[in-house]
Amino acid sequence: MRTPHHPKGNEMNKFTKASIATGAGIVLLLGGAGTLAYWNDSATTDAGTITAGTLTIDSNDDGAWFQSSNLDDEIDPNDFLVVPGDSLTYIESFEVGATGDNLEATVSANAASILKGEWGDQLVTTVTVLDDTTPTPAVISTVTSAYNERLITVRVVLDFAFDGDVSSPSTNEVDNDTQGEVVDLSALAITLTQVP
Repeated sequence: MRTPHHPKGNEMNKFTKASIATGAGIVLLLGGAGTLAYWNDSATTDAGTITAGTLTIDSNDDGAWFQSSNLDDEIDPNDFLVVPGDSLTYIESFEVGATGDNLEATVSANAASILKGEWGDQLVTTVTVLDDTTPTPAVISTVTSAYNERLITVRVVLDFAFDGDVSSPSTNEVDNDTQGEVVDLSALAITLTQVP
């Protein structure tokens, strides 16, 4: 009759450690079952590119001054000395850049940027934007891509009014403050603004 074999201490420890490690390994595998990767695939397609449009305005550098009563005879503003009752018109063209399928923009001029000096309310300013490409120039306030690379014309009319009642000048107070005054239009801005 054989005597049962009992592992010695060292062998017992090895067996116990192996059992624990194996058990731990099973637990790890079971715990990591949720991270198994599923099959997947992807493909690319050439969907092309999308390009933004443009909205620009540039001076044509052809501005000129005229007496409002005669727009065919250009004057030199450096030599022409205005007096109450005069009316002058400044005309300049601008090239519009407008590309965009749904583009719509307003065009405006900031008359408030005209520095009137002592003339104040006596100087009445009117700014008009025209489409001169039509047989009869039409006033415009909105541009679309149809205006791309076309010219628009800006007319600034300055009316130097009398201060007081013109029909009864003898009843008006004397006001010489506007003599020698300079009107500054160097900051006049013509603006295109997209309509949301």
